[in-house]
Amino acid sequence: MDKTMFKSAFENVSDFRQEWKVKHKLIEIIFTTVIATIANANTWIEVESFVEAKKEWFKKYVDLE
Repeated sequence: MDKTMFKSAFENVSDFRQEWKVKHKLIEIIFTTVIATIANANTWIEVESFVEAKKEWFKKYVDLE
């Protein structure tokens, strides 16, 4: 699945977060969480650690601002 296919699969997900509290794009959160979960991350701490360890790879697909 390429970047465009992934994004289009989740583009209709509603983002109910309060704008002034948003630090990351919803699509980036979804993408990194899905990939980290596939890689066996089971908690938010593990997701964060996985993304941090693979940051350069993730930057090929999402901004990670």
